[in-house]
Amino acid sequence: MTNNDELKYKLRKLGSETIRELYSRKYEQKKYNNLMKKIMSSDKFVDGLQLIQGQVSFPTTTTPTTTPPPPKPQPKGSMNVLRYPIHYNQELLERIAPENLRNWGKYVPIALEMKRLEERILQGTYPYLLEGDKGIGKTLMIHTLAKKLGYALVEIRCNDSIKERHLFGAPQIDESGSYFMAGKLTHAYKALPIYKKVMVHFDDLGALSLEMQVAILSMCDARQSIDVNGIEMTVPDGCQLFTVATTNPASYGAINPIQEALRSRFIGEILPYPKQDGMKKFMSWKDIPIGTVQEPLLTVASNTHDLRIKNDVDYVISPRDIEQFVSIYRYNITKLKKTHKSALEDSIRQTILIKYADASERELIRVRCQETFGVTVA
Repeated sequence: MTNNDELKYKLRKLGSETIRELYSRKYEQKKYNNLMKKIMSSDKFVDGLQLIQGQVSFPTTTTPTTTPPPPKPQPKGSMNVLRYPIHYNQELLERIAPENLRNWGKYVPIALEMKRLEERILQGTYPYLLEGDKGIGKTLMIHTLAKKLGYALVEIRCNDSIKERHLFGAPQIDESGSYFMAGKLTHAYKALPIYKKVMVHFDDLGALSLEMQVAILSMCDARQSIDVNGIEMTVPDGCQLFTVATTNPASYGAINPIQEALRSRFIGEILPYPKQDGMKKFMSWKDIPIGTVQEPLLTVASNTHDLRIKNDVDYVISPRDIEQFVSIYRYNITKLKKTHKSALEDSIRQTILIKYADASERELIRVRCQETFGVTVA
């Protein structure tokens, strides 16, 4: 078979497989549509829908019961939009208060990145995006500034499974009746008249689905508003809302890259991977040998960053990993009384090699560690 014949065969095969897949999807969609029609036409579904919409009341019993509260009356001439009372989580509102933010670490600036972020928070005009490798302290820096500047902090850990109900809320029904349970962003707007200054942090914004990225567009521009339960929530006069987001570099291969319409609303900066001198600032190196531990460890970390740029590995050793290494090494020496060689080998296995799930990548890093530290790691 010639190359042309082989190419034609592969194209025909691909075309055939594509057609089969399209027919299969069309058949599955048809099955789904028929099933939904059957469900929606059933008496139980209709009764349940009427109950949720407040069109029927709960049955009368001999014991006192609470009937669903009627929808809020609409202004004359307005569209018939069903609205229910919004319920908030009081514990969450208290937990985000500036005085209740927990001190879980001290951020050590690499350069002037913390000063620049603080200036933007105080100016408060545009949402701010921090892009940088994992483990360099982006989240800690935001947390530290929120507490320092007296902002209530609402943190949203983004992932592809976050839906509208998590951010904005959704209708609920229980024995007390019908109501709208507020989501995280709705709580942030509720907190504005309470604390006057609220910061919303989207952690790993690139992991948010494209649908949800579109949903927060109005919050991230001059409107600073969200639509909840049929109403528009805005920033009250005399209050400040600051939106900040963090994300990993595009080379990490985020689930959903930040779409252009959303990214255009942010200002911010790209934080570089710390150099060796910068790495030394992150932690205490007391009692850690320079020539046999400090310098080799920082060299290996820098090498992993270079290998990631070349797509040879997926994982980059971060300041967080280095802190783990130093902690394990120090414990092995001071508490377990291990030899330097044994403590070093254990630290490499437990804090570096464990981060590489791919066997070939792990072997590459193992060899680099052996060459750099001068020990044998099995």
